[in-house]
Amino acid sequence: MAVRGIEHVGMTVPDIAEAEAFFIKAFGAEVLYRGVAKDGPDQPGADMAEVNGVPADNGFRALSMLRIAGGANLELFEAMTPTRAEVPQITDMGVHHFSIYCDDVKAVGEAMAAAGGTMLKGPNPFFGQEEGEGNVLWFGRCPWGSLIELLQFPTPPTCDAPGATHMRWQPPPA
Repeated sequence: MAVRGIEHVGMTVPDIAEAEAFFIKAFGAEVLYRGVAKDGPDQPGADMAEVNGVPADNGFRALSMLRIAGGANLELFEAMTPTRAEVPQITDMGVHHFSIYCDDVKAVGEAMAAAGGTMLKGPNPFFGQEEGEGNVLWFGRCPWGSLIELLQFPTPPTCDAPGATHMRWQPPPA
């Protein structure tokens, strides 16, 4: 088996142009491509139901792939009819947030807020296996409510699970 790692994370947003602008302003994201043009002629819908579970009576109005520095890609979807009014909470089942590794969590959190995000209490020191000199995290919400965790680990976390053979992955310095 040749698994390489996480290639992208998908996120449904209420307005793809607003989301692209937020990720560009807050994190310096780059739009790699727009796979579905908003309100273009090729709107995936019923034909995608068997491929990725999109309900046959729905689909996406727009899709774009972004890259944020040296980490995984971020795929944005704007649904024709969003099926969930509220954003996932950290206590919900399933994926509810992703993290962005930063060299300066405070500066990136301030940039996120300046781009229209809402920062929660922080920055906060890590605890347990993630505790260490300079190790901090700070959660914030995108303008539409999705949760993002900013983090930095100048002191490597302790990977002490029985049988662990790897250290926690971090993007290399820019």
